[in-house]
Amino acid sequence: MAVREPNPASVRPLRYPPRFWRCLSRYGFLVAGFSNWAGFLARKWGRADASPLRMTTRNGLTIVVPIPLLFPFKDIFLHRAYAPPELLAVLPERPVVVDLGANAGFFSLFALHIRPGARCISFEPLPDNFGILEENRRLQGPRDWRTFNQAVSATAGTATLVCPEGTGPSTVSTLRTDGVQAHTRTVEVRTRTLDEILETEVGGSCDWLKIDVEGFEYEILYTLPPRRFRRIRTLAIEADRVDASRNNREALARFLASMDFDVLLADDAVLYALNRSYQPGF
Repeated sequence: MAVREPNPASVRPLRYPPRFWRCLSRYGFLVAGFSNWAGFLARKWGRADASPLRMTTRNGLTIVVPIPLLFPFKDIFLHRAYAPPELLAVLPERPVVVDLGANAGFFSLFALHIRPGARCISFEPLPDNFGILEENRRLQGPRDWRTFNQAVSATAGTATLVCPEGTGPSTVSTLRTDGVQAHTRTVEVRTRTLDEILETEVGGSCDWLKIDVEGFEYEILYTLPPRRFRRIRTLAIEADRVDASRNNREALARFLASMDFDVLLADDAVLYALNRSYQPGF
């Protein structure tokens, strides 16, 4: 009998439930997940207060949310921007989670929210963001969560981080120096490669790799040794369009498919990849 060849990896759109159901789900996640959900709605609907929110999950996490970061908090916890059902279905109960571009730590906190036994490693180079990230980490007590005030790049060493002028948290800092606009400042940061991080910090294997690094995701992934992809179970990537050739979401999707990932394209800039040949050790 002829041996059936495996189906090739695919790239396809993510399937969404109806818009009404998605809206209802967001409020469901808020009420089911947070004991002080009413305070979030009061702030969302315009109560004048510039102080940070302090959200409390029903399973014991306390989360500081500065008002400028209210949207990314909502995007991660209520829209579940990095956690479609297809990805969650293959995620183990105690996943190893690597968070590149951690900002205030909301994604790592979300991982701990849905998988309390998760082991999280978070990287955030901007000092203003890292201070909030560290505060959020300390508030969780003895969780398996480590944070690094470092950037991830194609090479190890130092690099220039471009960020908005002034102080305070930001969601748009980047290692890309092309197209730098006025009203920006720069910060010198330490860089590490993803290859070295996976080897030294998590023992080589990762269940959930999230990347949101403002256009630098291509350098990080295109320079990762192919053998390393076999030990990454899932990816969730904010893929900004940098150019029309190789540094865009469609090109990255094709590249990940060539590494034997099934790729799901969201209706924004995010893509998800699920490894068809994941190997936790080799």
